[in-house]
Amino acid sequence: MKKWFALCRLEIIRSLEWRVETLLWVILDIFPTLVFAVVWFAIFRDKPTIANFSFSQLVGYYLAIQVILAMTENHFDERWVESVRYGKIDQYFIKPMPMPSVILLQSLVRKFMAFLLFLLPFSVVVSVFSSLGYVRVGFIPLPVLLTILLFMIFTFALSFCLTFFVVLASFWIEEANSFGHFRWLVTSIFSGALAPLAFYPKWLQQISKYLPFQYATATPALLISKQQIDQEVFHDLAILVLYVVIFMFLANFFWNKAIRKYTSAGG
Repeated sequence: MKKWFALCRLEIIRSLEWRVETLLWVILDIFPTLVFAVVWFAIFRDKPTIANFSFSQLVGYYLAIQVILAMTENHFDERWVESVRYGKIDQYFIKPMPMPSVILLQSLVRKFMAFLLFLLPFSVVVSVFSSLGYVRVGFIPLPVLLTILLFMIFTFALSFCLTFFVVLASFWIEEANSFGHFRWLVTSIFSGALAPLAFYPKWLQQISKYLPFQYATATPALLISKQQIDQEVFHDLAILVLYVVIFMFLANFFWNKAIRKYTSAGG
């Protein structure tokens, strides 16, 4: 247990060292929401609702998306792909902590520290939108809050698995970072992060039903913005859990294959 606490402490120190850069990235992540609000305000000027969304609900949806991404999105692939490429992971084969566990713990700690930095600028944005009447702020009912937290756990797990797949690809493919860019593109389109899926063409909506991304992001975002639990929420949660279980199994399978393939030479 001591080794886990030592690693957590090390990651907290590293996060504090990079706090200014992390804060800048947080602000850059929030900035698109401000742009979306201005654009949609102009679109809604002559329309009370679009695709059953009022302007206030849409702003609430985008704010919810920001919270979900801040709590669950992983970005460790580039660093670890480089480590695999240059043979910098040898130490993890002799340490008591396996590499996937180290990556997971680092991700959790860094995500927690980044979320703390996220709260201040996000609170300012919410306060401004609330004062302008763009969004209503209130307490989330406990059953809804617990359901949201459950979604967050599995959304983080899904993001972790998909990002870890990119790292695994680097054991076979030198330019594995391209898979990370592809993952980001597909996730952005089909998760509902760019716009609610109700605004998409029917054929894109049909494709998204067979992918896990809308269940990981759009469903909890709607849950946060509308604060209502219906039967479809639990259906979406069940699908998300199923995807996570399958991806965890695949990640473990390919990790065992990867460590058998990995070789490095001293220099």
